[in-house]
Amino acid sequence: MTLQSASFYNTLAIFASVFTVPSFNNFVMIAVGWILCRDRHTVSQALRVGIAMGFPGHHSVLYRFFGRASWATDEIGRA
Repeated sequence: MTLQSASFYNTLAIFASVFTVPSFNNFVMIAVGWILCRDRHTVSQALRVGIAMGFPGHHSVLYRFFGRASWATDEIGRA
């Protein structure tokens, strides 16, 4: 891990307490995919980038992050 990627991960780690471990891993993958998008910055494009980076799982897991994951937006805001 390079210094830049380590510091970006440390920035995202601020939110780790808001999520379960699997949800936090999905959050990191979506955030990294979003940053690395070259085309339109949509959720679908961020997921495509994340999958291309080697996300270990089916893409539906990342879509369920938004619909079924148990996390509170208020807690994210406080973090």
